[in-house]
Amino acid sequence: MVKARGAGIILLIVATLCLVLAGYVSADDYVPLPGIKSPEEVDFGGKTVSIVRHVARIFDENRIADAEKAFNCKIEVVNITTADQFISRILSGDSTYDIIREKHRVIHFPLVTAGLLYPVGDLLPDEHYEALTVMDRYSIEKLEYEGKKYGFGPYEGIYNDSMMLWLYNRDLLEQYGQPDPYDLWQADQWTYDAFEEIAKAVTVDTDGNGMIDQWGVASFADSYGVYRFAPSNGVELAKQIDGKWVFTFDSKEAIEVLNYMKRWNVDLGLMGGNFGQGTAAFNPNVHLTGIRNIDHINYGVVPMPKGPSADRHYYPVFQFWMMSLPINAERPEDLMALGCYLFRTEDSYVHFDQDVNLYLKDRQHLEAFTAAIEGWRGEGDIFQNTDLWNICSVVSEGCDRGR
Repeated sequence: MVKARGAGIILLIVATLCLVLAGYVSADDYVPLPGIKSPEEVDFGGKTVSIVRHVARIFDENRIADAEKAFNCKIEVVNITTADQFISRILSGDSTYDIIREKHRVIHFPLVTAGLLYPVGDLLPDEHYEALTVMDRYSIEKLEYEGKKYGFGPYEGIYNDSMMLWLYNRDLLEQYGQPDPYDLWQADQWTYDAFEEIAKAVTVDTDGNGMIDQWGVASFADSYGVYRFAPSNGVELAKQIDGKWVFTFDSKEAIEVLNYMKRWNVDLGLMGGNFGQGTAAFNPNVHLTGIRNIDHINYGVVPMPKGPSADRHYYPVFQFWMMSLPINAERPEDLMALGCYLFRTEDSYVHFDQDVNLYLKDRQHLEAFTAAIEGWRGEGDIFQNTDLWNICSVVSEGCDRGR
């Protein structure tokens, strides 16, 4: 295993290094995105511009000095952790030269519904968004409000580490003569029903005491599990219809998910055990950094199985990020120019390389994760930690108890 892992790491380093070199743009070669001014067109006259954020993301702090010189400004970083702090800053007038970088769960709904974010999409051409990575383009589209775009420029870059994948115990499935889910996925046969057949085969009483002690899948019949698994059948708690968010967890697709989960958990008893302890064949709904601390398992990586109403494999995330401006931004086009100069897609390559080599071990792992990056189109429920979660929790209790 150690030798195989070492070979895998070398392989991934080479693969991701090629990606980095292919897309690398040096500071001297900076080319603004469509609709974004070049540094030569902007002069802040010595003003202080604040990067307002909770955590750092895709940020090369060595670029600050270059930006201060190129845009004739001072740059400060302001750390804010709550929506109330953002709102107070905007209402007090302290935000006129702010660039906001924050995950959606902290600020998006409180600010956008109060009319406190600038609809920057009104100033930018479609080509601006088309030039962004899949992750940034579809995150901004997902967080549209009443038909308006409030995000611009790079944030995630090439990947989102909260993207959901499934792990499976290769050795356990081989022991029971089961097909490899990776091969099923490659053949477009990795479905709910295919998963169920494998899970039934490995849910057994291994020591003959009359009690099941090995399960098909670690349990995910709770609010987190339902919320994160439902997109595999093309459904989320709500979706935008004509610019408005509409509750959709009473749809046919949602009922299908709940019925399958009830069947797996209650009727067939396939959920239980612990993947890391070797008593569950599948570890569902795992994001990239959630793979840590399981080096002792020879695991495979695949998308969630495809539901009966899904037209493709889905890779839901639970965090959306974007760069935005407060509604009282005095020079929005100039601020966007500075934001796009400071934060660039290529800054995410080093993080991608680090994460891939920490958590993925071989070519199949990399292929599954690369397919997720290329295939993502904004899936993932944006209402985590909101009142809609309470509804989801009540529904999932019924799934868990067999109602």
